[in-house]
Amino acid sequence: MTKTQVLLATVVVLNMACLSPTSRADDKGWLELFNGKDLTGWEANVHPGSFSVENGLLRAHGKSGMSHLFYVGDTGRDVAFKDFELIAVARSERESNSGIFFHTSRELRSGKYLHKGYEVQLNSSKKEKQKTGSLYQVVPVKESPVDETEWFTVRLRVEGKRIRVFIDDQQVVDYTEPASPRREPKRVKRLIDAKGGAIAIQAHDPNSVFYFKTIRIREISSEASNRPPNVVFLFADDLGYGDLACYGHPYARTPALDQLAGEGTRFTRFYVSGVTCCPSRTGFMTGLHAARFPRYPAGFGFSGRTTVTELLKTRGYRIGHFGKWHIGPDVGRDYGVDEYGPDDDPRGDPRGRDAAIYDAAIEFIRKNTDRPFYMNVWGHITHYAVNAPDDQVEEFNDVTVDRGDFSETMQHKFDECEQIGGSVDAGMREYLAEVHALDSHVKRVLDAIDNAGLRDNTIVVFSSDHGPAPVLLAGGKRGAKEYSANMLGYAGLLRGGKHDQYEGGVRVPFIIRWPGHVKPGRVDRTSVLSGLDWLPTLCSIAGVDDVPDGLDGEDVSTAWFGTDRIRTSPLFWRTSASGAGPSVLEGKWKLHLGTKRRPKEELYDLSSDPAELQNVADQYLEVTARLRKKAEAWVSELPTEYQKVEKAELKKLKRTGKKK
Repeated sequence: MTKTQVLLATVVVLNMACLSPTSRADDKGWLELFNGKDLTGWEANVHPGSFSVENGLLRAHGKSGMSHLFYVGDTGRDVAFKDFELIAVARSERESNSGIFFHTSRELRSGKYLHKGYEVQLNSSKKEKQKTGSLYQVVPVKESPVDETEWFTVRLRVEGKRIRVFIDDQQVVDYTEPASPRREPKRVKRLIDAKGGAIAIQAHDPNSVFYFKTIRIREISSEASNRPPNVVFLFADDLGYGDLACYGHPYARTPALDQLAGEGTRFTRFYVSGVTCCPSRTGFMTGLHAARFPRYPAGFGFSGRTTVTELLKTRGYRIGHFGKWHIGPDVGRDYGVDEYGPDDDPRGDPRGRDAAIYDAAIEFIRKNTDRPFYMNVWGHITHYAVNAPDDQVEEFNDVTVDRGDFSETMQHKFDECEQIGGSVDAGMREYLAEVHALDSHVKRVLDAIDNAGLRDNTIVVFSSDHGPAPVLLAGGKRGAKEYSANMLGYAGLLRGGKHDQYEGGVRVPFIIRWPGHVKPGRVDRTSVLSGLDWLPTLCSIAGVDDVPDGLDGEDVSTAWFGTDRIRTSPLFWRTSASGAGPSVLEGKWKLHLGTKRRPKEELYDLSSDPAELQNVADQYLEVTARLRKKAEAWVSELPTEYQKVEKAELKKLKRTGKKK
């Protein structure tokens, strides 16, 4: 069956801001162009009989050819807007060819409407190549995000020279008119040069039949139009790739985070830059591998390298950091942070640890509704020691672990739990209670964002600093501690965890929500992203120009916005030790180079073996050699010696606030 397609057209002039004298707008500034009763305020040309109101719906049917219905209010003149947002709810019955027009001329010549101005394609007949949402002849859209036979919503935002199109809250076009139209192709120049205009519905031909339920428009203040998005970065500690229900945990109860994933996009190939806390956080803050710093950031900070917080501050952001730092003795003071909250790991709060951190974050949101803000909310859940309040653990008394519900890579953790005298059921309940407490904290922040009216202009991201902690450190050589049996974090199918460069150590959850920009309910299983990309990507979105050269990360905003992205450079891992073995990931291939303790190289095809159980280095010698060469070239760029701070000295530095 041929897919039914619809066309809708709108024309808007941007050189002045005026409503019809008797027009009425609601308290949010919306002007309802269609009242559901009649066509008051509308004027048809060419074929007036093509438009009618039936059962509260506006019906458009190009009975005799191309027809237009212009909105003129009660003045009989075109109604113009400066910066505006237009919303229309529509559906179609038949295949046709039309779009949303604006920046256009209303000129008639020989009884025909001249197609001047921009056109947003809502759908097209077979002969038209562009899809729903395309900016016709300017910016194409590869795939149609809706079934036009059902009701769908198109939203058009024009802010200065920037044009954005959204279909059912998915952004499909983000276009900025060029400063020099002369350099554009002739057909695009014709659109840009168009002047005059009005709001119009186009019924293109006899095949065009569609309906409107709602058509409304409002002006956008230039201040709101130019304001960059807020950013809320929710960061867990030692949380495994498979520790959330939406990432496959069989018992986890994480409704807030699952809902966040449903309202945004969930990535399955997101990687951090380090296998412990400091190097991972360094990657997010600087866009650089911690292994590039000869003075280890945990003790010395970032040695003069620019951070994402400093860069966003130049764009007018208010910067907050709440929770764990672990990347220098100064707790953010030297990195543009305006306000920071508790950094310790508090116990005893009946709401679970991290409650005070999220309290401070919520207060920061309430105080900064009138300006763009960036906020790190870096909790301690699920870092050792996992020891949840008793009443929270009791909520999971119904959980009895069936080992068959977990992957083979998890079984050794269950074995170690029992070897040290622990109960797998009791340990799992403790761990689930902590994750559930984290989820409840996340819900409080999301509610605060909504209550402040900031949902649409706030990027919310949730992730973890690396994989789950082991039950026993160093393979049991250090013995068990009091709560070791509770460290039952899950990496899903992936092998390894914290301290490992295997997938379970470096692949983590990554969820992003930004209504109208990030597609809701999407799961990206293709794009390979890294915490190193955080700085360049946010700077690109926020309009920061002076991004440092030589970063290890890439601008991956296109992947955030729904395009499967091929990474331009490999990802590397190595600890800050001159004799450490590097690992490299490129596409589906991951190579672990040999070390003195483990001389054999390991190559894995992650597309068929994400658990890294089948070493195929001997079968793919060319791949192994190619990746080895790239890893060795990267290592040659790193320091040959590293300076670190002993734990006792680090505690002293943190207490005094002095630098080494």
